[in-house]
Amino acid sequence: MAGAGRMKRVQRADGLRQLLIADRERSLQRWAVPGRRDEWLDDLRAHVPVVVSSAQLLCALMHAGLPYQQFAYGGADWGKSFVLDENDRLHTHAPVANLGRAEAGRIGLS
Repeated sequence: MAGAGRMKRVQRADGLRQLLIADRERSLQRWAVPGRRDEWLDDLRAHVPVVVSSAQLLCALMHAGLPYQQFAYGGADWGKSFVLDENDRLHTHAPVANLGRAEAGRIGLS
């Protein structure tokens, strides 16, 4: 049988915010600190604007089986940060290297 044992790639219909929520929840299954809320995940669920790094986008897209290369090393959007607004539109923010320590910690980069 031709193609036996090969996975079929399917396109996901989830929105970007839902992909980020699913990826964060998956990550927290292993890395959550007991008794500590994840403020970034809370903000995602509340549909408020959040800062998202190219690394976070890369992971969410990669785990969903979607194209992620533009956010990988050498890609057009590697090393950038973005704002995912309340209407789930992605806007360029500032380079991750220019984020302050508090902001980098808040979005999970420190």
